[in-house]
Amino acid sequence: MSTSTPEVPTSEPASVRPGQRIRYRLLAVAAAVVGSGVVWAIVTQVFGVDLATPAIQGAPSVPVRLLDVVFNSAVASIAGWVLLALLEKFTTRAATAWLVVALVVFVLSLSLPMLGTGATVGQRALLALFHVVVAAVLIPMLYRSSRQRFGAVAA
Repeated sequence: MSTSTPEVPTSEPASVRPGQRIRYRLLAVAAAVVGSGVVWAIVTQVFGVDLATPAIQGAPSVPVRLLDVVFNSAVASIAGWVLLALLEKFTTRAATAWLVVALVVFVLSLSLPMLGTGATVGQRALLALFHVVVAAVLIPMLYRSSRQRFGAVAA
């Protein structure tokens, strides 16, 4: 009597060329960074809103500059990519696990602009908008780039 074990795919689907998934993930990171930068430009340059972080635990409120937005968006995006890559290496259901973690982190991140003092409700909503833009771009794109899903997307 032989028992069969489910096979875990260890190679790329036939329809995915080497590097194609990496290029797609780079595009996801770039799109998230550009998207948040565009929101910053519209909010600050077109509408003239002075964005600043709320003051937290005695630290003063700090103006939100384009460099801050780009840097934070890039770091968060790359962290998401690294987590997905690690999950793909060590689990069989990486896409599902990553999606759950990404959604939980996104929901928790929405609380960050609400902390502290000295920011108006409008400023807090605009700061939360950066989180929404990055998540709206990054989560679906990185999820689609997972090893389990990318062959169907690329075909």
